[in-house]
Amino acid sequence: RHIPSEFDRLHQLLKREQDNSLVLLLSGDRHVGGFYGYDGLFEITASSWTHTIALDAFDENCHTAQDCDEVDDRRWNDFVRVNHYGVLELDWEAGVVQGSLRRVDMSPQYRYRSGLRQEAGHVLQEYSYAIP
Repeated sequence: RHIPSEFDRLHQLLKREQDNSLVLLLSGDRHVGGFYGYDGLFEITASSWTHTIALDAFDENCHTAQDCDEVDDRRWNDFVRVNHYGVLELDWEAGVVQGSLRRVDMSPQYRYRSGLRQEAGHVLQEYSYAIP
């Protein structure tokens, strides 16, 4: 996303090798999490274990994901902006990979602001991918 020519190069390389297989990229170190899909390639970004970037980190007038998150047609949902980790579960018999982003801990400031009570391990976002 930040280096489009490198993404295009990687995309072309993976497309050549894909040949009826599932290509699932795992990435991180963005301090937000998300799921992406593009032309048969899928990406799960799981980050960060210790701290995330708040909506208003770069602009104090920023209050909603629709107004503040980077525009990327490949991202399937809003960013996950709480401390989280990624989990991949493979079910070879069913032919499915389940990817999820899960809460690291119970952050009191998040709980009181949102009114939610979510414990460590709570699934924040998840998607299933068919294994060809």
